[in-house]
Amino acid sequence: MPRIVKVLNSSVVLVEDDQYGESIILQKGIGYGKKPGQIVIPDEEGRIFTPKRKEELSQLSELMQDIDPSFLEAAGLISDYAQAILGQELDPKIFLALTDHLYFAWQRKKENLPLVNRMYWEIRSFYPREFKIGQYGLRVVKSVCGIDLGEEEAANIAFHVLNASVRKSDSRYDAGQATRLIKGILHIVELSLTDMPDEQSLHYSRFMTHIQFFIQRLVGGALIDDAESGMYQDLNSRYPRSMAIACKVRDFLEQQTHIAIPDEETAYLAIHIHRLMTKKR
Repeated sequence: MPRIVKVLNSSVVLVEDDQYGESIILQKGIGYGKKPGQIVIPDEEGRIFTPKRKEELSQLSELMQDIDPSFLEAAGLISDYAQAILGQELDPKIFLALTDHLYFAWQRKKENLPLVNRMYWEIRSFYPREFKIGQYGLRVVKSVCGIDLGEEEAANIAFHVLNASVRKSDSRYDAGQATRLIKGILHIVELSLTDMPDEQSLHYSRFMTHIQFFIQRLVGGALIDDAESGMYQDLNSRYPRSMAIACKVRDFLEQQTHIAIPDEETAYLAIHIHRLMTKKR
């Protein structure tokens, strides 16, 4: 029987079962008035999430203390639908990454900081199944979270699905080269910041997820093209320190790969560095 390890909020509890190990149960009101050690049994409306890796469970628990659990439910529904439509298992990281992305997208909308996906038409035209998943995702977010993220966000959700379905066996993907590039990026960022989050923390994990997917696109020749969006200039004004670090990373990657890094990609990187800087414990 599942016993409560920790009440994350009134609708989310971390539980442990002698047979199945640790899981997260999402159900309205399941944690209200409950204490660690108590047995809980989800009803048919409850959702149980059992991440495959222990560190992912820890990161998900941390995330759930900061955001509304509806984002977790929406990400779960989208992930399940994506795997059914594509007929394949996706990278397990998509669950945590998509939960975080949906919440981040909502934060950006509130702060009037839209991130335009410059591959919207390409994704819609060349990846119709993934775009369909993105459209489904918007309906799920509106139904479950009560939020309208806007039609263009369908391409961003589809982009996460595409990233999660990238196969390492792709002939363009060199795992050794990717590892060296990621190590170099981390070295630059660590030297530029006075204090890096712990490697097991959610903030470090979300940054690493972005870096890994970014390198996959870089090596696979699928970087976002530049466009006259003004985002690069805007972020350079808003977050000058983060942009300066992102430019150092760009210079390093261009030197190592001889591939030009678009301003759009550099701007996305700066946003994730800014989040890393502002979420340090």
